[in-house]
This record gives sequence, C-alpha cells and structure tokens, in this order.
Amino acid sequence: MTKTILSSACLLVCLLAVTTPSFGAEMSVMQYMELEDAAVNKDTGSPVVNVYLMGVLDSYGIANAMLRDRKQQQLYCQPDNLALGPMNLRQLINDGLKKIVN
Repeated sequence: MTKTILSSACLLVCLLAVTTPSFGAEMSVMQYMELEDAAVNKDTGSPVVNVYLMGVLDSYGIANAMLRDRKQQQLYCQPDNLALGPMNLRQLINDGLKKIVN
C-alpha cells in the first residue's frame, strides 16, 4: 500500500512539473490591456491580471524584505499610508498608460 501511495505521489509531482506554467511568466502591456478590456467586472478587472499583480507585489515585497535584512538599498520605498494591492496597483498602471497613450 505504501508503495502505491509513493508511486501515486511521484506521478502527481511529475504531472505538476510538466503542466505547471513557468514561474518566470511575464505579461506585456498589450496582454494587460486586452485582459482588462475583456474583464466582465470592470471595477475588479481581470482575475488573471489580479493574480499576476499579486505575484508581482509579493515578489517585490520579498525582495525588499531580504534587502532590508541585509542592510542594502531596497528596490522601492512604499509609503506607510499606502497599502498596495491589485486594485490600487491596477489604478496606478491605468493612470500611467493613459498618460502614455494620450
């Protein structure tokens, strides 16, 4: 029975490794705009963009924490009164895109 469980677990890990997208995935501005335009709920935006932005925010947060622990210069200084999340990060991106496009 233990051998069956181990075989099943090994198969699951192999399947996940083959089917999971790359952790280095990136999103172009065009992809971002297409996903946002196609979003059903314009207030919350695209769920795909939300997940992507959360990953970006988490990654920068982890990188900053590591740099802070090493007493090195951080990538950015987030103001204490600004809680960054996908909604307000999306707004910052959209505001920046409007300036570029117009």
